[in-house]
Amino acid sequence: MLKRFLAPALLLCLVSPLWGQFLTPRYHSYLVSDVLYLEAFGNGIRYSLNYEQLFVSTEYFGASARIGGSAFPAGDRRVEFGVPITFSAFAGKGQVFGELGGGTAFRFDSRVLETGVQTLITGIAGVRIHPVRHGGIMLRLAYTPWYDPAGRTLHHLGGFALGIGLERR
Repeated sequence: MLKRFLAPALLLCLVSPLWGQFLTPRYHSYLVSDVLYLEAFGNGIRYSLNYEQLFVSTEYFGASARIGGSAFPAGDRRVEFGVPITFSAFAGKGQVFGELGGGTAFRFDSRVLETGVQTLITGIAGVRIHPVRHGGIMLRLAYTPWYDPAGRTLHHLGGFALGIGLERR
């Protein structure tokens, strides 16, 4: 089952930066195309540091891909890691946008060879303030559920993200 999700995740990691690098109109875009942010109780489960890149950007619509990472102590001298990978679409006006998205998150610990990798299905539904043109602050409040297919359980979380738009020169 892991092989089924690993190939698309690796493809996303390779294609997203290339797509954004060559196809996003950086100097004519209304929205900042690169965002770095910290998210609590989002798709990284507890918290995650994320990099998001827009690959579609207009005054009223945006679409993005993001990858993040988190690490936190889990007791018994273990460290748990999370890697969320999501796609989002958002629509709005000015700097305020409604957002819908989803993806997957991989959870594993420092004993990954013994315990394996847990693959979760994640979602995003919320409101974001996205920086325009020359950088600024990104803020998002969202409902961020995740589903564990192995345990067949759905978990409900409310995520909060705060970050900065990165201006490229």
